[in-house]
Formats: sequence, structure tokens, C-alpha cells
Amino acid sequence: MFEGEILGKLKIDNADFQFPRITIFGRLGLSVEGHRGLLYFSEGEVRFRIKKGTLSISGEKLMLFEVDATAAVIEGIITAVTYA
Repeated sequence: MFEGEILGKLKIDNADFQFPRITIFGRLGLSVEGHRGLLYFSEGEVRFRIKKGTLSISGEKLMLFEVDATAAVIEGIITAVTYA
């Protein structure tokens, strides 16, 4: 498996390398899998709690299209995705 090969080469234990999976659909939206909760939502920013900090999505006219305990789909014009 590709992910396992990368983790092996980096000498990272798979259990310690839990990170969110982000799929960006151009500038029109994205999906986040593996978050640990919604922290903040506005038309200009969405923040999620992740294992080691915060995932921030910035943009314009952002809408939560779908959200559950660990996954979300955001629509709108995406301008930045940052970790803090």
C-alpha cells in the first residue's frame, strides 16, 4: 500500500501519524475526513480541531454542505488551507 510505504520510509508509526485527509475540488470546494470537531464557521473561514492543532479553511461564500463527527464537505471559493 502506498501510504504504508511512505510511512515506512519516513520511519513513522502508522498509529502516530493520524492526520486529516483533504480533497480539494479546484477552488470551488473541499472535503475533510478525519477531523475531530468543528470549531468555528463563517462565510470567510471554517476551522476544525485535528489531532495536533487546528485546520483552517479560508475563502468566500463558504457553506457547510455536509458535516458529521469526522467528515465535512465545504462549498465556496477556497483561497487558503492552513494548519496551526
